[in-house]
Amino acid sequence: MRIKGYGNGTGGFNGGGSRSDSFCNKHRLGEKIRGKLIKNIPENMAWVDFNGDRLLAQLATPHPEGSLLLFIIKQLRPQIILKELTASHTGGTNALNLASTFDTTRTLFENHFSAAIKTHRLTKISFSCTDFIKFLATDAQLFACYMDAAHCARSISNSLIKTKRGLIAYQPWLAPESHRQATLVKVTDKRANMTESIVEFDHPNMGLVRIEFLYKVKTVAYKLKMQRPQHSPALIHFLSTKKYRGTNLNLQNLGISKLPQSGHGGIIAELLFRA
Repeated sequence: MRIKGYGNGTGGFNGGGSRSDSFCNKHRLGEKIRGKLIKNIPENMAWVDFNGDRLLAQLATPHPEGSLLLFIIKQLRPQIILKELTASHTGGTNALNLASTFDTTRTLFENHFSAAIKTHRLTKISFSCTDFIKFLATDAQLFACYMDAAHCARSISNSLIKTKRGLIAYQPWLAPESHRQATLVKVTDKRANMTESIVEFDHPNMGLVRIEFLYKVKTVAYKLKMQRPQHSPALIHFLSTKKYRGTNLNLQNLGISKLPQSGHGGIIAELLFRA
């Protein structure tokens, strides 16, 4: 990726001083980060959002709006210089392709899903899995978009089988007003019949949310990691009203913490691109 005005093969970002300073204060050299392409503008320029820091970039190749792009930080001062990572840079044969394809299909589904909700004039948006499937049945294109994203999630799971890092699922009904939903499920202790799952989503008010569930026999406990922990009371109340496998349970809250900056790329990025 080449950014306007700075060098070849790397890139610097154009942004106001406050945006640049905010970005520099949050990140370090050599860090891999993800940015969401917000809007394409003429001459291969685009606004890219890095967890709230929106910077203007010049891209070597076009990407659809809503795409999540992976970069490595080459320099922070005096200019921000990033390099876009491609499949050849990741160390995996097709890790970046898997993640990028899932990001694209998930974004296409989210856009169509939001439009369908508005068309049906739904005011209180809450879906069980059964309700969600019934809703998909009302729109062939919506169903096709979901199946594309679900198949991409399955491809990521297949790539993780040998590493035993878990399985990825796409379950947008768990957070229908949010974006970037992903679920990671893994068995942590077979003899103890213990299973761990992580549900992640990007909420308009809460920011990126990660709920780490631990299931053992009839006990369910969870930890909250949130980009904006001040909104945790609403989420805790929501979780307290849910049922697990058809049974009312008093879920045990094991704690609330701020999601670390290193987690803002999402669980899929952590799984596919970690060393």
